[in-house]
Amino acid sequence: MSNSGISQPEKYMIPADRPWFKNWPDGVPRSLDYPVEPLFRFLSNAADKWPDRTAFTCRDRHLSYSSLDELSGKLASCLRAHRIGKGDRVMLFLTNSLE
Repeated sequence: MSNSGISQPEKYMIPADRPWFKNWPDGVPRSLDYPVEPLFRFLSNAADKWPDRTAFTCRDRHLSYSSLDELSGKLASCLRAHRIGKGDRVMLFLTNSLE
């Protein structure tokens, strides 16, 4: 881990035998570097950088990055309170809305 708190990326290699590679454009990499970070950290970093910017819009309602980060933390706390932890699976079946 670097001093910035962001882990070094991991390389995710796509197997070379995938059929779409026969039409793959020249110069486009076949692998990507992904940072080794938990997903929530991306939202938290965005909330630190742009707390008042709009993160989500639904019809005439807007949610800022700081509000979304706060609500995300509340949801995580609620899941932990119900003894849902790392490795457990949770399914949400929701419409595309702010709720």
